[in-house]
Amino acid sequence: MTQADGHEVLQALNDPLEGPVRVEKTYAASTPPQQFRIDTPGLTAMYPAEWLRDRL
Repeated sequence: MTQADGHEVLQALNDPLEGPVRVEKTYAASTPPQQFRIDTPGLTAMYPAEWLRDRL
């Protein structure tokens, strides 16, 4: 997952095709996913795989 992919996931959670909104907050496209502050049961953070790989 890249930064752009993280924003696509967040957008899908914010505006799902079906059902209620799962995440209220959105971020500018320039915001890295690891800086997202999400307070939703089951999802509190999002990290691009490349960022996690580099941290390990």
